[in-house]
Amino acid sequence: MEIDSTDPAALSPVTDSPDPPPTKQRSNSQSSQKSLSGKDLIIQVSRMVKDRERAELIVLELMEEYNFDFQEFKRLLKDNDLEVSFSRVRYKDIAPKIGLQPYSDGLDIPTFPIFRARLSNDLFRKILEDIQLFTFQYRPLSLHDTEDARSRFLSAYFNRIVGLFSGLLYNTPESMLEGKITSKGRIEYQFKTFGGVTVLFIEVKLLIGGLSERLDCIAQVIAEADACAWMNFQQGFRVPIIAVLCDGKSFTFFKFLDRRQTRTASPRLFIGQFPNGDLEQVIVGMTGANAMNFFYHSRSICESLFYVFLTGYRCGLEAHWDRSVETAKKQGHGRQSTPMWQKAMHLAGNAIDSAKLACAQWEEGHVEESKKSAENVLECLARSVDEAPRVHPSFEFMQFFTQEFADMNV
Repeated sequence: MEIDSTDPAALSPVTDSPDPPPTKQRSNSQSSQKSLSGKDLIIQVSRMVKDRERAELIVLELMEEYNFDFQEFKRLLKDNDLEVSFSRVRYKDIAPKIGLQPYSDGLDIPTFPIFRARLSNDLFRKILEDIQLFTFQYRPLSLHDTEDARSRFLSAYFNRIVGLFSGLLYNTPESMLEGKITSKGRIEYQFKTFGGVTVLFIEVKLLIGGLSERLDCIAQVIAEADACAWMNFQQGFRVPIIAVLCDGKSFTFFKFLDRRQTRTASPRLFIGQFPNGDLEQVIVGMTGANAMNFFYHSRSICESLFYVFLTGYRCGLEAHWDRSVETAKKQGHGRQSTPMWQKAMHLAGNAIDSAKLACAQWEEGHVEESKKSAENVLECLARSVDEAPRVHPSFEFMQFFTQEFADMNV
């Protein structure tokens, strides 16, 4: 995407002032939402106390209709000893709210195209080294008997990838609602880009009984994504939520659009489908007899996650660019940040295109071309990260660890 010379933000003189923080009233649809505070918020919590079985669904209903202080809301839940967790939501209860039939066993969930973003050989080797270290530390995945051990182990698949974004895409390990059930059985990571949640990573308990229990895991994906979309909207962000569901055996990918993005009466959920028709990426353990199979499946998982993070990062850039353009039009003059957001977004798009091209080249047997395209992905991403305006300070410190410092007696 090139800078549009007809954009008033590009034509007018720029200003050095930073972009304003998101406001509570950013659109007609948001301003039409009623606010809930004080006594009214207490009344709604009292309603939940009387109907504890539907407490989580009531939370989602309130988010659909009202703006309110979420931290104050969570304090009221705690004061009233309400254990509210989206892991308790059942698929049969939430499916109709997004236009799905509860007894279709999830077969009516529409698909969206998802791809692998080719990793360079050097980067993938570093990821394998992390997986090896975590195997020594936590034992192989097949021997894990706690969710905590599995969670720490699986982070080896994406730690290096998240690091490529130099803090512009960062992990906040938390649930929207911190109930005891969530803390014991299901672990969630929220990956934010410039403050807005773009990627959810939900790990479910070690042993899933059957289809019914798996559908309830998808119900948690829907509820968590819906709540994150509401939170984003309160902060002025409109981005799709990409959710990654992991049960220890495979990774499944979902995309959630709230009703403000679909312009329909209800939100929509999609399940990711790869070009070969697969709906998941299988986790394969390492044994001496299946090394190549392990490497292949591990690379497939890592490259799928890389695509998800690249996509989430670009969506965050686009949201900030849109807001910067909107602000420039309202103020009647250009903003210094607008072309920076746009260039960073353009480079992120180039990284995604190159990553998909590298995969296609590799599948067609053009190995050397694929290697060059994979290296170009990292170059485009690094340039994008450099171009993006810094909303938060950089946390880089290794530049100060010189050889002179390393030799000091400290």
